[in-house]
Amino acid sequence: MPLNKFDNVTGYCVSRNHGFTKYFVLTCSLAEMASRTINLVVIGDGAVGKTCLIESYVEHPFPTTYVPTVFQKYTGSLMINGEDVGLKIWDTAGQSDHQDIRGLTYSEVDAVILCFSIVHEVSYENVRCKWSEELFQRLPGIPVILVGTKLDLRDRIVPGISRAISYDQGSRLAKRINAQAYLECSSLANFNVKQVFDRAIKAAVEWRSKVKSSHKTSSRKARKLRSRSEPGRRK
Repeated sequence: MPLNKFDNVTGYCVSRNHGFTKYFVLTCSLAEMASRTINLVVIGDGAVGKTCLIESYVEHPFPTTYVPTVFQKYTGSLMINGEDVGLKIWDTAGQSDHQDIRGLTYSEVDAVILCFSIVHEVSYENVRCKWSEELFQRLPGIPVILVGTKLDLRDRIVPGISRAISYDQGSRLAKRINAQAYLECSSLANFNVKQVFDRAIKAAVEWRSKVKSSHKTSSRKARKLRSRSEPGRRK
């Protein structure tokens, strides 16, 4: 489900491990960023394709072997309304024994990309049973983009032996956990990968704008309260 607003977006991202760079320009009519860095974190069960999703986005070769990730950061920059804004994408471990390490990425997160595999029902169930609970406790209010990965494998599922997650199921789950959007992608085919990150970046920018606006409102209210309490001030 491509977003027309971002159809012409290209990208710039740098992986410190691979030294890859590509140009990224993002144009949107949103308020000025409250911070000069957007932080995205990609979470979900192990082996659902989180690293492949990021690697495909930054145009690295598709990984042919599975190596569990513990903690990895991709850094780059965006142009938003003519302003240079940093971009960090955190790749995290899905295993429970790495929960504390994963939590290190949560301190300044602006948006979450929560992944499950379309062809692995347990990872789908864990979105509700595990990941939504973790986000509720650790990142309340942070925008979430739910992503069904490995779309290219859906048609290979053998009926009666295994069951793929349908688009409607994913969409309903997104509403249930209050995600801002649900998208499906294939990192192998590089299908909808860019749209996933476009949507997450948009959510992050809107979140930062909302936070900045809230801070301004709070500051104005505080100034009014202080001025009213000043001795000798006319009432």
